Amino acid sequence: MALSLSDTSVLIIEEGNAIETALTETELALSVAKTGGEAIDKYAEMNHVNMVVFLDIEMSDMTWQDILTQLYAISVVPNIVLVDKFDTIEHSVTSSRLGAADYIVAPIDKDTLIHSIMKYLANPVSQKKLNDAFYKDEVWSRNELPELESLVEVKIIENFHQIIKDRLALLENNGEKHDLLDHFAARFGEELELKNYVEIIEAYLGHPITELIKASVLVIEDEDMYREAAKEILLDQFKPILAADGEQALAAMTQEPDIPLVLLDVYLPDIKGTELYPKLRNINPAAAVVVFTAFEESDIALKLIREGAYNYINKPYKELDLWNMLCRAWIKHTWPFYENKIEIQELSFAQRLYFMNYLFNKRRDQDQPIYINDVYSLFPELLEEI
Repeated sequence: MALSLSDTSVLIIEEGNAIETALTETELALSVAKTGGEAIDKYAEMNHVNMVVFLDIEMSDMTWQDILTQLYAISVVPNIVLVDKFDTIEHSVTSSRLGAADYIVAPIDKDTLIHSIMKYLANPVSQKKLNDAFYKDEVWSRNELPELESLVEVKIIENFHQIIKDRLALLENNGEKHDLLDHFAARFGEELELKNYVEIIEAYLGHPITELIKASVLVIEDEDMYREAAKEILLDQFKPILAADGEQALAAMTQEPDIPLVLLDVYLPDIKGTELYPKLRNINPAAAVVVFTAFEESDIALKLIREGAYNYINKPYKELDLWNMLCRAWIKHTWPFYENKIEIQELSFAQRLYFMNYLFNKRRDQDQPIYINDVYSLFPELLEEI
């Protein structure tokens, strides 16, 4: 059932009153905070379902980055919208990376703010979506990381690790399904390093990680040097599909409409990237698009990010930067609500294994493949060893 404005609570965080004034004569339930500290206190006490937050970037007591991060540490449910006085790609991209739902630029008015709220109302976050995204019955946040760790430990009781080993052997002998966490439990009591987690994953898979299927990446780049360079960089972890112009790109996407990742140059011989982007989205709205830009093209990248592109990377780029960018894009594609709410490196290896276990079981139940990118996106440290 679609929500209305009267169903929505709004927290306004601003030192002035421009946002509050614009929304005063609406049916929205408004709450106002004049400092970052006051905002965090109010946010903690509010019902986070059906909630939107407008955060003015110019706050005195705290940076907007710290406010945004601390709000999401309490709950990831509300949509937080950044309000900026100036239109800058740095703020736009950083706000997206930190999990903001939208980024709007002054001067603001009632219609602009209502439009941002209505985008949320058209696709509200239900408890089921939260469960699907975070694999728990409760709303998840950074504050619940210890609880997530305990979920891993439920199966890993020292007195029973030999029983688990015996159960694993029995399941494998009978050809029955087993669980990634079973393999983790069988190693309980050991001091585990990253390489040991790789061994656990490979024991579950029954083969090396490097034999997993690679996700396709559509590389749309008219310059031969950059196109071939991207191909060489991606070959180990992805399946690059090359296109030198818009026509080739649309043909490739039409032939393989489930391509999850796209690298898009902003200038092509037959079409501009800004014109090609919506055509690609019409074929696959779920694809995560990373924009190739030169430094002087940042305004074009900002326009595409506003329209839904995942991020941008400047040419020339470092090999590891491109890998990390695509790993984060893969997380967005796989867990769109989870991505950006917390950095993967904030999770312990055991916590990441819990997420991977859920994903592996979900893929298996739906007869979908497990990708090498699933492993690298949750364990990006492995990329540094390649």
